Formats: sequence, structure tokens, C-alpha cells
Amino acid sequence: AASSASDTALLATHPALIAQLIRTWLASPAVGVGERATQLLAALLATDCPTPPVRRDDGEVITFPAPAKKAGQGQGLLWRRIFGDKDIYTSIFAMCSATTPEDDPDYLPERQRSLAQARLLRLLPSLAVLDIGTLSHSQFPDSEKTYGASGKGLLHFAAVEMVDQEDVLMHVTLLEFFGELVRDVSGVVLGREEEAWLRSLVAEAGVRDQLVGGVLEAIVGEDGVTGELVELLRRLGIRGVGEA
Repeated sequence: AASSASDTALLATHPALIAQLIRTWLASPAVGVGERATQLLAALLATDCPTPPVRRDDGEVITFPAPAKKAGQGQGLLWRRIFGDKDIYTSIFAMCSATTPEDDPDYLPERQRSLAQARLLRLLPSLAVLDIGTLSHSQFPDSEKTYGASGKGLLHFAAVEMVDQEDVLMHVTLLEFFGELVRDVSGVVLGREEEAWLRSLVAEAGVRDQLVGGVLEAIVGEDGVTGELVELLRRLGIRGVGEA
């Protein structure tokens, strides 16, 4: 299904199947199953993306993802199924939130919840490349708040509210997530509102955790860092980037 926009659209018409895929992705204790589900969701949503973003490549602008063969654009039905179906969408919050009550059908014990959080953080950067707008807006704010979120969307929840920084491994995973997010997003052209939202997210995360800023500053010194990435970091207000 991931190689065909029509097959992906057909898959989206089966909400129970999508709900089970999301649950398998986040709730499976098997690391290999979780990784395969992460890759599958990334591929399916890339295929289903109705308006591929404009991507930068060595100073030129190309469409992304670059298709191996000519194909119609996706219809966005899977995006709407996951992010527009209240039960499916809020199940992601329920499985990843530490505030979910034990009698909730989507409650996960602490160890499995950490795995679910890591899988969500693993997927989000690639989805932000495709449609950061959907990730940065709340679909069901009241339902999000039920699970301890502020109702500002899935990306905000995952980046700022989800992780317990006392959990050392998850804290490291979160810091790595911010690096992956800016690396991936630097390759696409962001709209003014999208860039402003991302800047606000990074600033808020930096206030909560000073290590976020340090991680992003350190990227500039990495081998092979692109000019687009340095420029994005500068525009996001990362201290010291672009200064003489």
C-alpha cells in the first residue's frame, strides 16, 4: 500500500485497521515490530501526502519526496483518518501520556509508554517535512487536554509536554529528536506562519530545558552541515548561530 496512492487511500477507509496499526506501533513490546511500524507509517503518510512540500537541494528547489516513478499525488485520506478521527488521534495521546488513568483502554505501563514516546519522536520529524501545519495545530483540543496536553497539537505535546526529563534515556531521546527535526525541516521551504510556529516551539522548549539550545548550537560545528540548516537555526533564534 505504501507504494500506491490509491492503495493507501483504500486503506484509510478501514478505521478499525488503522486504529490497530496505531496501537501495534505504540503498544507492541517488540522493538523490531515498533520500528517496522514506524517505517510503515512514514511511508504510508508520504505516499498519501496530497501536496508534497517544496524541498531545497543544493540551492535548488525540487519536489519532495522525489518519486521513483510518475504517480498521482496522494489524496490525504490517511492523514485525515489519523489526525481527523477523534478516537484514533486521541489514542496516540493516551498511549504516550503519563497522566492517562489505568482504567483507560489505551493506558500503557511506564516501560511500554517510554517505548511509545520514543516511537512517536522517531516518526514526527519525517512527518513535519511533509505537513508541519497538521502537526502544529490542535485537532481536538479538549481531548488533548484530557491527557495532560495544553491543546496545541501533537508536535507541541511530543516536543514540550510528553517527556519526563527525570527519565534519562527519554530525555536523551528528546534532545536527539530536536536535532533530527531541524535537520529534516531545513531541507524544505517553510511558510512564514510555519517558521514562526517552529521558532516559538524551540524557544519554549529551550526555556524548559536549556540543553535543547545547546544541542542545536552544537549542530553548526558538525561535519557536513548544510547552509540551509545553518540558516534555519539562525532564523529560529539559536544563540551564536550566524554571529561573527
